[in-house]
Amino acid sequence: MLVMSASSYVAAVVIDFGVPPRAFAAAIGLVMLVPAAAWAVALRRTGRTKRFAPE
Repeated sequence: MLVMSASSYVAAVVIDFGVPPRAFAAAIGLVMLVPAAAWAVALRRTGRTKRFAPE
């Protein structure tokens, strides 16, 4: 919850400085692609791309 509160505060401050909300949302979306891509690469390298059916 602390991280969510902090990110909401930072978003409000950035928007108050005059950054358009749409541009801010697009920038955050692009930033979040970096860890998603790293996760995808790690899954491929470890061979954990198969889905396991529940038993």
